[in-house]
Amino acid sequence: MFFPSCIYSFLQIEELQILQDLSTNIQFVKHFRHQERLEGEDEYYLTTLESVVEFIHGLSHVDLKVEQQEYARLVQKAVESMESEKQAKEEAAKVELMDLLEMNNAEPSTKASQASQSVDLLDVQSQSSQSKGKSRRPQDNDDMVIKKVGGGKGAQVERLGKLDMVYN
Repeated sequence: MFFPSCIYSFLQIEELQILQDLSTNIQFVKHFRHQERLEGEDEYYLTTLESVVEFIHGLSHVDLKVEQQEYARLVQKAVESMESEKQAKEEAAKVELMDLLEMNNAEPSTKASQASQSVDLLDVQSQSSQSKGKSRRPQDNDDMVIKKVGGGKGAQVERLGKLDMVYN
């Protein structure tokens, strides 16, 4: 009873891509399965599923009792539908990629201007420290405290409040 109901269920599926993926997934299971774990009921259902997929792939207009012209028209419609879905997915992926690229290109310019302003603050801090004769860490009573953000050559600094100082 499982075999005919499974065939009927698969024939009712509107997206043909699911059936194509199912065939690939069955091949994957067949290739990587553990023989010891696939016994009894599990083996029955996998074998039935394989049989259903093979049966559906082997169907023709004669098996479905449909005229050849109608069958060809429906197959062509299904193929066109799959191609349009594929193109729509590709277009959506391209648009998403372009949006991400635009977002990434916009961020560095704003970060660069913020970094240059922060570096100016750092220069003011270091110049005032050096003018006193030695380099020192900012104290709680200093007007300006800086924080190094990031690391390496692209490190940025930010101005913080007196009690928010962080040393890297």
